[in-house]
Amino acid sequence: MSFSMDIVFVGATVGSGESKKSGRKFDMATIDYAVPAEDFSNDKCVIQKAGYEVKQIDMEKALLSKLRDIPFGTKISCQLAVDPANPRRTFVTDVTVSKQKAA
Repeated sequence: MSFSMDIVFVGATVGSGESKKSGRKFDMATIDYAVPAEDFSNDKCVIQKAGYEVKQIDMEKALLSKLRDIPFGTKISCQLAVDPANPRRTFVTDVTVSKQKAA
């Protein structure tokens, strides 16, 4: 099963290695994207925000070369797939630059 999601592109990261703190190996590939910032409140605090905040979504490592030339703030469409080993996890399998400009 696959589906798509439009995002405002901020950046992408691919990395692997061993954590300095824990010594555990890691392997990651993520896309950073901007979403409108949302206020937060509970019975102990109120936090008001303006602008955008950055979220991350996992991606296939091979997409990094395709993302290198996409400028900050560009609206892109991400093709997503569900991880068969973990159905709660989705990841980006492909991207296309949207013809619509980001707000």
